[in-house]
Amino acid sequence: KAIQLANASNLVSPQEWICIYNPTNFSWSPHRAYYRAGEFIQVGSVNGDTIKTYGDLVDSYLATTVNIYKINAIKVNLNNIKVIAENDGIENPITMLYVRDGVINNYSNVGSNNAGLSLIKCINLDVQTGSATNDSNINRGTNYGVAISNCYNLRVNGGNHHAARHAIALG
Repeated sequence: KAIQLANASNLVSPQEWICIYNPTNFSWSPHRAYYRAGEFIQVGSVNGDTIKTYGDLVDSYLATTVNIYKINAIKVNLNNIKVIAENDGIENPITMLYVRDGVINNYSNVGSNNAGLSLIKCINLDVQTGSATNDSNINRGTNYGVAISNCYNLRVNGGNHHAARHAIALG
């Protein structure tokens, strides 16, 4: 798929990732205002103002309704960590935001105010043999072991995740 973008060759390089995002409320779904259209896509090549991507876009977009962002992700390898959130005082004890090509291995979390492990806008992330336990007594409607939000190509393999509401929540 080809995307026309002014000064593309000065903004992105092959193998990098971009996010196409429509900031308009309800642009993806009429059910909730914060459901907004958009997606991640990997750059295959750049020639002048043309970006060619790996694969096709899931949706079509009007240039006047979207913003395009280069994802400046970090690489994280997290091994053998244990977090105890006593008295449910921490919202999300382990949070990964904009991680690309990372690994979380043999982690353990007990307690939180929301999710034991929160993964947000991550790309190509492997979660291996972990444990996220969240038995919060707080009746907030959000009580998750693992919360995966707006991620692409993420794998959870093995482990023991549980919570009062959902062991693993996708959104």
